[in-house]
Amino acid sequence: MAPTETFTLDYHGNPLRIVMKDGEPWYLVSDLCRILNIYMRPGKPVTKEAMRRLRPSAKDHHIIETSHGPRVAAIVNRDGLADLAFWAKRPDGPEPFVWSVNEAMISGRYEAAAA
Repeated sequence: MAPTETFTLDYHGNPLRIVMKDGEPWYLVSDLCRILNIYMRPGKPVTKEAMRRLRPSAKDHHIIETSHGPRVAAIVNRDGLADLAFWAKRPDGPEPFVWSVNEAMISGRYEAAAA
């Protein structure tokens, strides 16, 4: 497995972990479930339910480092991000969420390149 870069964006006070895989951003499903308030059971995300609805090309699993050691995490690409945001029942709708995540990714890349 090729080395990957992992970083965290702050989305209105909520962390959104992103894995760069083959040059593309992949988002942790558990973070998206918390942010979008979908597939939550007693305060915890149920990522298996979210992953079950996604197309195979939009989802994958990846090993990430956590405070409890390495864990296998469910991840989605931009198509999966858009699908999960579409299913969310948020007053600001899915498009502003996807747009703001993409803007944060772009500005984060510019900041990293300038540093």
